[in-house]
Amino acid sequence: MEANSGRVAQALAANGSAVAVVTEDPAFGLRPLRIRAGAETLGVHLHAVWRHDHFAADEIAAVADRLRAFVRERYPEDGDAGPA
Repeated sequence: MEANSGRVAQALAANGSAVAVVTEDPAFGLRPLRIRAGAETLGVHLHAVWRHDHFAADEIAAVADRLRAFVRERYPEDGDAGPA
């Protein structure tokens, strides 16, 4: 089954109708689990890209740095399953 939104997928999983694989934080009392295939873990890589001569290049870089810090704090790589 596919859903058009992560929230709907999680609602279906919460009522026992499905298993949700989403990139959102858990809702409806669900708990996050990592998806592994052998030694590999499924993940999402974020990339920020802009022209080096963009008029706001320094500001964009600062936003990207803040986003990196937020993601690393909220979703540490160690641990079993991510945010509680």
